[in-house]
Amino acid sequence: MDINLVTSFDIIFLITVFFSVVWIFSIVSGYGGEVGKSLKMIGWGVVLMGISYFVEIWSLSLPDHHEAYLIVFFHHLLSTIGFLIIAFGFRKFIKK
Repeated sequence: MDINLVTSFDIIFLITVFFSVVWIFSIVSGYGGEVGKSLKMIGWGVVLMGISYFVEIWSLSLPDHHEAYLIVFFHHLLSTIGFLIIAFGFRKFIKK
């Protein structure tokens, strides 16, 4: 895997997002009821989207293009599911 400056920054940003999500979960863990459930659902959606970008970075390092296309498809699937979880979390939050 060829690590250049852009890849290094990309990984640093993703690690920052991961620790930000952990920090957010530590903040919202004290909330109960529907608001707490909504915030946790939004947080899990963000985690899933973050994981999908780690998968994308991994796919860029693969020499086999057929395998990389499959992993990019998996990245898009995880991103879509994460976005839907976030949308449902906001929907529950707005209803209350």
